[in-house]
Amino acid sequence: MMKLSNLLKNFDGAALKKYASNTGWLAAEKVLRLVLAMLVGLWVARYLGKERFGQLNYALSFVFLFTSISSLGLTELLAREFLKRPENTMLSTTFYIKLFSGLFFFLLANLTAFFSHSNHADLLLIFVVSFSTPFAAFDVVAYYFQAKVESRVVVLVQLGVLLLTSVLKLLFVYWQMPLVYFAWASMLDWALSNFCLYFIFRVRGLHLHWRNFDWLLCKDLGKTIWPLALNAFAVAFAARIDQLLLKHLLGNAANGVYAAAIQISEKWLFVPMIIGASVFPALVHARQASLERYYKRIQQLSDFFVVLSLSAGVGVSLLAEWAIQVMYGSDYKAAASVLVVHIWCGIFASLNAMNGRWLLTEGLVRFILIRSAVGFLLNAVLNVILIPRLGVLGAAWAAFFSQGVASYLIFVFFKATRPIFWIETKSLLGISMFEQGYKLLKVLFARTK
Repeated sequence: MMKLSNLLKNFDGAALKKYASNTGWLAAEKVLRLVLAMLVGLWVARYLGKERFGQLNYALSFVFLFTSISSLGLTELLAREFLKRPENTMLSTTFYIKLFSGLFFFLLANLTAFFSHSNHADLLLIFVVSFSTPFAAFDVVAYYFQAKVESRVVVLVQLGVLLLTSVLKLLFVYWQMPLVYFAWASMLDWALSNFCLYFIFRVRGLHLHWRNFDWLLCKDLGKTIWPLALNAFAVAFAARIDQLLLKHLLGNAANGVYAAAIQISEKWLFVPMIIGASVFPALVHARQASLERYYKRIQQLSDFFVVLSLSAGVGVSLLAEWAIQVMYGSDYKAAASVLVVHIWCGIFASLNAMNGRWLLTEGLVRFILIRSAVGFLLNAVLNVILIPRLGVLGAAWAAFFSQGVASYLIFVFFKATRPIFWIETKSLLGISMFEQGYKLLKVLFARTK
């Protein structure tokens, strides 16, 4: 078995430095994007008030369902297949599949809105935000630059566009512009960065020609994308069904309060996502070297995520009322109780970042789809039951219980996934950490004799 030290010898210092720099740019972009989006979002929420803020977030959530499935899971396939196929063929075929899919779901989103909504303001917001759907096809260019280890180009473009749209939103607040202007700014944030990357792509003399479209490749991709597309839709539906139902059951103001709370509780989750992605290669290598070492690392990662989530949960719960008052103002005071409940969803969301990597490593991809489907179905049912009884707080509890089942309890019902269930159980009950502490005390006690 090849050791990691031997594996690293296959790369020269310049190559390792280039890949480390590439990863660093991607991580920095995520951090800066989250911080800037959070700060600007607070100003926008304060200016719009909970009624209009809820209306805007409803339009964003509604369109997000169609945008997520319009990608057809091709993003994941592109990352995996890019080096296996001719570059021009893979890029062009993927681009045109996503473009036609984006146009179809742009029309479907607006037709669905037209026949299910009577409020003209909602229809206008959905129409504006949905313009970004076809532009999602251009993100194949971003993956081209990442495959060439040129993430710096992607990051600089995306941060530049984010700064531009953030300044626009702040100017709209200063000028007291109508709600639709903020919908245009949100649409531009999604669409403009992809368009700018395509412009750079063309400046370099590269093209996405229709003549490079490969029908055989399209047919081949069509056989494998449907589980990924369904999974993308299930994940998006589970993440946004609460805001869709809140709007229809309780109104825009309730949705605005809920959106303000989850804008805080969901922001820190990029930490386990980045950690999960960064340790994935080490987990694969550990499995090849030793199953014992592999499961030890999985357990340590699970323990770390639980401790991290508990720390975030306790800290935010204690400061929730003060934080909402300082950041959003008294208009959003009801968001404090929602935040106290929703922040604890982070335990299961962070475990998702761990068990998802385990499922991929073990080749149990079908259980990712099962997990997502159970999560969105249970979340929908619980929202319908709990929102009329508990109001906005019902949506938070629905998210907590559905994530708990989909990220933890469901694994006990399948023999293939039971190992990850017991790992998560030991972390949640503190058994693994107690065992490690006991071993440490034994060592220390032995040394004092």
